[in-house]
Amino acid sequence: PLPPSAATNVVRYTLLLLLQPTTATMYKIVLALAAVASASAFAPAPRQSVARTVVRAEPDYDAKFEKLQKEAEERLDDKVEELMKNIETVGQN
Repeated sequence: PLPPSAATNVVRYTLLLLLQPTTATMYKIVLALAAVASASAFAPAPRQSVARTVVRAEPDYDAKFEKLQKEAEERLDDKVEELMKNIETVGQN
């Protein structure tokens, strides 16, 4: 039989590394995977453009927001006033 060619030797060596990796090879693979995982941690998060489109569609968004905020503050003030009136009787049952 003829001796195996150089290409066949390379293929055999590659298969040997893949099927029976040495400690050094496994270490290199782990380092490569860790580098990829580390880099992916710094990837920017995707942005949602839907919310911006909705905001732009409202011509008087600021006025509506201020109105809602004022109404919420008034309701909160009313609730605080109600609770302050009943503060002396709370827990005396």
